[in-house]
Amino acid sequence: MSFAQNLQKEKVKVKYIALPSNPVPSNITTYSRRVQLPSSIADGSSRSTVESRLKSVASIPGFELSEDANDLKVYVRSSNFYNRNFESRTVEVEEKRGEEKVKVKYYVYDVEFKMPIYYEITLKGETVSSGYANNSNDYKKKTTQRFKTTSERYEWYKAKKSEYLKGIRESEFSANTGVIQSFLTKNYAFLNKEFNVPVAFVKTTKKKNYDELNAISTKMVNALNLVVAERGTCGKAYNDAAAKVIEEFSALLEKVDFKNKKALYNKKVGAYIAANIGILAFFQNDFEKATEMLQLADSYSKKSFIDEYKKQIGGRAARVEKYQASIVQ
Repeated sequence: MSFAQNLQKEKVKVKYIALPSNPVPSNITTYSRRVQLPSSIADGSSRSTVESRLKSVASIPGFELSEDANDLKVYVRSSNFYNRNFESRTVEVEEKRGEEKVKVKYYVYDVEFKMPIYYEITLKGETVSSGYANNSNDYKKKTTQRFKTTSERYEWYKAKKSEYLKGIRESEFSANTGVIQSFLTKNYAFLNKEFNVPVAFVKTTKKKNYDELNAISTKMVNALNLVVAERGTCGKAYNDAAAKVIEEFSALLEKVDFKNKKALYNKKVGAYIAANIGILAFFQNDFEKATEMLQLADSYSKKSFIDEYKKQIGGRAARVEKYQASIVQ
């Protein structure tokens, strides 16, 4: 972030809890997990590796795993990998040879396959989501690399067929199970994360003194250091400190001359002040103030960090609202 040559930036690491999109009632704190493998794995995969992966993706961060939990249940079932016969095919490709374009024949194989992964999510006895992840019970088709001759293609088939299918199976297994993990994380998990929050300081020169601004920026750093990772809030200590800093920044914003580039507080510095008010308000869950200030900042400075926080406001506001509604008194 640099609105001008004399603008400096300090990053403050803030820990927070990312809220789910569809939180379950707050009195549900445990979940049960069941995974099922085929009685025998025909494709040679390691049974322990498959089971470990299924258990990993069927986890919900922020909840305690308990075999006796009935309110929230996760079930994942893996089937064997299936593939049909390799089908030979000829393709024509237009290529440039010298100054001319010519049609060149190549030889390929097509193979159809599927790696079914089924899941069910049950909340208080009701199935809220289920099915084959990534439509994994439907056959897909993949085409091999191109070969110049049919004999070259067949030699590849004899030498590389098993390795090729293994690569498809591993890729599909990872992708299909990953869909389940993403679904659980997005909708129900409470994830511990970190933000690097930018705080700007303006270097004082012989002609311009920014000591007042920098003193408030230091208070902003101190406020951000009070953030605690709690669900739906950054904590009372932060909110109180941030409110005071916002008040001081707002008074300074009144001094900004957005039309005079030579002013002590010109539009570039004013954009920085507005952006930092917006960031402080964002962590207070004051999304109306955050939107107002970040839009003001964006109108005078098209900086990526401003756009980043603007994009996050809508999603964060919706998740906070849903989380607060999920709290059981």
